[in-house]
Amino acid sequence: MLRLARKLPTAPHIFGRLGMLLSNMDADLEDIVKLASVDAGLTARVIRMSNSVFFRGDMAVSTLEEAISRVGFREVS
Repeated sequence: MLRLARKLPTAPHIFGRLGMLLSNMDADLEDIVKLASVDAGLTARVIRMSNSVFFRGDMAVSTLEEAISRVGFREVS
């Protein structure tokens, strides 16, 4: 997510907090989604990535929570 976010104009304060959450193996998905959803551009980019040919399964996702779950924390960070 941080790699994707660097390509988008977004609020800088999100990066530090998001980086800490994504590097924490005990981080709660709900907390990550809540923080990432503050930025509409970042949200759209992660959803697009999750629906790409590489990650897409049988069904497209439409929520940030589904998108992060599909691509995983490692791919998002």
